[in-house]
Amino acid sequence: DGKEFTMNKHLSAILAAAAVISTVSVPAVNAKSGSTSGVQLYRLYNPNSGEHLYTTDPSEESGLAGIGWKDEQEAWTTPEEGEPVYRLYNPNAGEHHYTKDVKEKNTLVSLGWQNEGVLFNSDETKKGQPVYREYNPNKLKCNHNYTTDKAEHDYLVSLGWVDEGIAFYAAPEKSESELKLEEAQDLLISTARTKIGTPYSTNTDLRCGPDNFDCSGFIDWIFAETGIDKTMLKNRDWTDTMNTYLLNQVENPTSSVTWEVNSPDEDDEIQWQKGDIILFASSEEERDAGQYYHAALVADVESQKYGQLDIIEATDDGIQEEPEYFTSKRYPYIRVFRMTDL
Repeated sequence: DGKEFTMNKHLSAILAAAAVISTVSVPAVNAKSGSTSGVQLYRLYNPNSGEHLYTTDPSEESGLAGIGWKDEQEAWTTPEEGEPVYRLYNPNAGEHHYTKDVKEKNTLVSLGWQNEGVLFNSDETKKGQPVYREYNPNKLKCNHNYTTDKAEHDYLVSLGWVDEGIAFYAAPEKSESELKLEEAQDLLISTARTKIGTPYSTNTDLRCGPDNFDCSGFIDWIFAETGIDKTMLKNRDWTDTMNTYLLNQVENPTSSVTWEVNSPDEDDEIQWQKGDIILFASSEEERDAGQYYHAALVADVESQKYGQLDIIEATDDGIQEEPEYFTSKRYPYIRVFRMTDL
């Protein structure tokens, strides 16, 4: 894996707030290849101070670009989970620093740096692209660089920068099977969205579309229209036994409450995926007998940590996409299906 980054030996030099000293500006290299998933990290360059700033916030990116920072666009894609990487700010020198080393973070805070919290994660499996860290001993501030580009790294080292090894790991690339699965999930959702607003009907001759639907007819139509084989669906626990999964318990939502999910045991927590098919039953007996009263497609899972999913379903008002709060009290008898690897 190469040389791992350890506690920096240059803390005193980092802290010094001196006049800006010229440095070599190197172009950012986009690590995003379209085959990774996670949180996008952006890189900006301040031509006045020589600082490279990293952010996951598009608003911060555009705001800094609007006041003269050079937007170097995407730096790399960070994993949604992993080792936390902290961003710290030195109010005396006007620079930022990035580290997953808790000891380094605490040392800098004790010396007056401001802890701005976890900015992104580093891949714990170390299967992602390595992110190299370099230190410029000729500068008293803004003297670190982070890059996934080995050529950029080697070039800076050749100019006298200190090679501090691998600081982080980007999100690992997806396998071909994972990419195909994501493509199929997106196809289900985009096809379903073409029918939003279509009227509801339980008429046997009309319920399967294309101009009217009931809930099960709508799901059948999506698969027929996309050509995706429904036999690739498995139940949530990846076995042939259809088990019920009680959902994360949250109280009824109100606009004045910040929501946290009170999860059951980790093994029982549903990690929803887009493209999941939810079937609703009125009782355990009906569920086990395969008798369902409703069906819906999961379209977005970004808010699942708050107990919320975006679902597409046939309602009395027609095909709708809307957020839905799931609790075990509201929906105790469900079965969740998802596509297997393609």
